[in-house]
Amino acid sequence: MEAAIAALGSDDERHTAMELLERRFPHSLADDRERDRAWRVLVRRGFEPELAYEAIRAHERGLGRVA
Repeated sequence: MEAAIAALGSDDERHTAMELLERRFPHSLADDRERDRAWRVLVRRGFEPELAYEAIRAHERGLGRVA
């Protein structure tokens, strides 16, 4: 999995992280504990910590949702 993520470009990687968040956390992240959990999920999957943080912020703003 990590090798596949490493082969992606930064935009593709961000998009993949957003899709994962949408599947695992379809609702808004309610509190710090849930945001920490989401961050750990992404980092364990091989995403860089900074990108995981950006993806969580975008998820909270609803930028990853498909209308």
